[in-house]
Amino acid sequence: MAVTTSQTKRPWLVLAYIVADDERKPLLNPFASDELAAIKQAAIDEDIALAAHVDFTGPGIASRRCFIAGANGEDRSACRNSLEENSATMFSLQEFLVFARNHAAPDSRVAVFFWGHGAGPAGFFLDPNPEPPKSLALPDVTAAFQAIELPIEVMLFRDCWTASLEMAYEFDGVTRYAIASQGLVPIPGAWPFKELFQVLNAMPDPAQAIDMARLLVPLDTHYQRRSNRGVPPLSEVRFAALRIENGRARLKTALGAFVEELGNLTGGARLSSRSVLELAKGGDAALVDVITMCEGLRDLPDPMGKAARDLQAATAELRISQTDGTPAAILDGSLRGISLFRRPAVSQSDSIFIESVVYDVYSQLVLCNETGWNTIAYETLLD
Repeated sequence: MAVTTSQTKRPWLVLAYIVADDERKPLLNPFASDELAAIKQAAIDEDIALAAHVDFTGPGIASRRCFIAGANGEDRSACRNSLEENSATMFSLQEFLVFARNHAAPDSRVAVFFWGHGAGPAGFFLDPNPEPPKSLALPDVTAAFQAIELPIEVMLFRDCWTASLEMAYEFDGVTRYAIASQGLVPIPGAWPFKELFQVLNAMPDPAQAIDMARLLVPLDTHYQRRSNRGVPPLSEVRFAALRIENGRARLKTALGAFVEELGNLTGGARLSSRSVLELAKGGDAALVDVITMCEGLRDLPDPMGKAARDLQAATAELRISQTDGTPAAILDGSLRGISLFRRPAVSQSDSIFIESVVYDVYSQLVLCNETGWNTIAYETLLD
């Protein structure tokens, strides 16, 4: 009599990189402690392996790494203080990834959770040690993951202004999907990790786009609570599920053509197009909502109109369609899912993070190298 067995489901490994060592307000230590406690308990409750790195603000407070072996609880032999003084570096992230890989099942499916202050296309965190403070740049994240060849299914960002074409372009080849926000992400209230981990555990292997979109449901419920929207509470907090895998090639063609046609415009057409860019705000004065921008230019005469339509289509492909109970309102309204950096023409003070974006550094991003968007992003300075 033949015996059949069901295919063994690969276990999940969640990597949590929590950086509170950032002297910008508000100070993050108490929120980081709450977040770490919540994610550790959820890992035990839902039997998910968790590797966590947490770095607090303040002298004499060591950063710490720990490993939760699912329902078996904390592996105390693996948990230790880290000698790392600056978590906003490629080397710190890479060392943590090696730590996680060494303690996890070799066939694990991997999800990554980043937590801390964000600075849009400038990257993550702003660790003050050593001086001068430095952010963890997008290329540093890419280099750290590529160095250890750790394939990621999804990255979740509790960091402000992360849902950008710059991020999507840079992380193609690092992760298949991302959950991120174009705007401010309030820090109060630990995320609903128990519910998020239940969604992960229910996912087929391999997961499809709609499976990843279900991660938005617990987040939407979380931010419906006024107390979780900051002080004073934001009117809305929106996240998008983004398809990162294999998106770069089409974006390169579409955004490259869009930049070329914007550069070719003259006279009234040029002034009109720049007015559209100024009005298409994407979560900060230094961000343009890509879909809104393209909708404002798509009806111009070709080839500019065609370039806008093609970029809109390429950007829309990054957004995962909202079905099967996921609230469509998450992507409706003024924030349409994904942004691009553009230096404000009027007042830098309107942007919260503009001082963190340096022209020479921004221009080295892969997106800028391959499409020339930096010439549009900084044309108010270059003209």
